Amino acid sequence: MGYIFHFATCIISVIGLYVILKFFNKENLISLYVAFYTIGSGALFFLTALSDQPPASNDFYAWFFWTFAHLIYGYVVGILIRFRYRRKKAKE
Repeated sequence: MGYIFHFATCIISVIGLYVILKFFNKENLISLYVAFYTIGSGALFFLTALSDQPPASNDFYAWFFWTFAHLIYGYVVGILIRFRYRRKKAKE
């Protein structure tokens, strides 16, 4: 059940962030996705306490890898959205 919640949250956050950035005409800036997911996940690391095997709250390496993985996630999301944005522009 935890994975379903996590994946649903990921999908909803991508759609929500895209809509917000589109409102400001910034939806194709990769750096905004990277910043949002990196800063947000770093700040929300405490939520790992809800998992079956939570890391220690003072485990810097766990926090670092958690945050770094979300940095990669933000970069991939930004790349995919930029690819979609360019593809959409090419059709116009």
